[in-house]
Amino acid sequence: MGSIIFIRPPRRKYRYLRFYQTANVGGNNLCTLFELDFSNDGGSTWLPTQTMTANNAPSPLVALADSENAFPTPAYFAFTNGTNLTGWSTTNTAHPHWLQIDLGAGHAIRPTHVRYKIYNTGGSDRTPKDFTIRGSNDGFSSENIVLLTVTGDTSGTHQSSRTKAIP
Repeated sequence: MGSIIFIRPPRRKYRYLRFYQTANVGGNNLCTLFELDFSNDGGSTWLPTQTMTANNAPSPLVALADSENAFPTPAYFAFTNGTNLTGWSTTNTAHPHWLQIDLGAGHAIRPTHVRYKIYNTGGSDRTPKDFTIRGSNDGFSSENIVLLTVTGDTSGTHQSSRTKAIP
């Protein structure tokens, strides 16, 4: 009788990385992150290492989100290495909400960890509860690979940081 051997395929590198939230702890539809970083070396180095100054600067980085709150909270605020005092926030529209970073052509990484800092000055109502981390090499036009799923994450205080391993 033959045996079946499962070989886990090697993890791929991704140019585009996305935080995709489907629910928060509060009863509203807001999604807010103070910081979002990815590591490809077990958490020693966090990417992007450059501090973003606009949704498309510095090159080659590009930050993009499904929405940005009218109060100045653009997507790139989540990629400023803590130098911005607010963070990124969505409008109060129905979930899902997402935030992504394009690392640029030739800068794809194989993420091992994600780190995010919660921003909720009004309590825990903006704390991400259910979300996925996704990867793509085509800007999510057809490729949309779930790298990590988090559900039921209900604790968090303002500016607390969380790190999750990506299997």
